[in-house]
Amino acid sequence: MPDFEREINELHAFFMNWFQAKLPKTREAYARFEQVTHPDFHIVGPNGVLTAGSTLKESIYEQYNQRGDARLWIKNYQHRAQHGDLHIVTYEEWQENGGKTTARLSTAVFIEDAAAPNGAQWLHVHETWIEGV
Repeated sequence: MPDFEREINELHAFFMNWFQAKLPKTREAYARFEQVTHPDFHIVGPNGVLTAGSTLKESIYEQYNQRGDARLWIKNYQHRAQHGDLHIVTYEEWQENGGKTTARLSTAVFIEDAAAPNGAQWLHVHETWIEGV
């Protein structure tokens, strides 16, 4: 079985390295994100907006070196279900930026892909704010 928890942690570590300019701003360095997102990838952010993967990829690329003091961490990973080569997982994504802490509950759908770094590609993510944080 692919290592979904590792994939979640590694991709979010990549995001922080990208946002804090710990990687060069090159398409080669950015390939880590592009190779693990399925061509049909979409995300529903905690604000309820559906974004296509291609739009998200360009947006994150342009956020290079934009969150120098931010922190991000993952908590409470759970593998919820498997249907053929599709897997549903949940996790909490916590962020601290500018002295403010936010948290979101994320549900991700992965599709197995032996060529991907941890054996799966991100197919869909839906995020919801965690109240009281």
